[in-house]
Amino acid sequence: MDANMLFIGYGLVLMAGLLFGIAVMMRVYSWRWGTDVPLGELCKILIRAVLKVLKRVFVQYPIGIIIMILSMFVLPFFRRTMYPLKPFKSDGCSLWPDGPWVQCCTIHDQVYHKGGTRAERKQADIDLMVCVAKKGYPAIGFLMYLGVRIGGVPWLPTPFRWGFGYPYRRGYVGYTRDE
Repeated sequence: MDANMLFIGYGLVLMAGLLFGIAVMMRVYSWRWGTDVPLGELCKILIRAVLKVLKRVFVQYPIGIIIMILSMFVLPFFRRTMYPLKPFKSDGCSLWPDGPWVQCCTIHDQVYHKGGTRAERKQADIDLMVCVAKKGYPAIGFLMYLGVRIGGVPWLPTPFRWGFGYPYRRGYVGYTRDE
């Protein structure tokens, strides 16, 4: 999938979030000023607006929308066989200055590279914190732990996400015997 289609997908998600926020604000506004707009009517208006925008986007980019839908709902079922693990490459401590703890970051990157389950990710993050603390920097280890818990999620398209050795959208997937 090219960057334009990914951009359209993120735009649609952002638009849905904004519409939800507008709906909440309109509901609060109507409650505050005493004019009661039924929530069902408000939802109908917002759904019509979203469908109208989607119809326009689909007319302009029909193949792109079909590819986006396939990539969101169909392709993840085939992701194990489609994408082999890329060779490991570490950047040290991602978005953090390298210091005496860089070896801990490299070990952490090795685990993040292959990905796995939620429990494996949490354990890898705890191991990073403990490793940095053993180097004599417990406060930095805790801050790194918070950073990787927030920024290392698999659904962010970053080069340091959980499972970065695979293409984007692998998620929290365990391994088969073959892997």
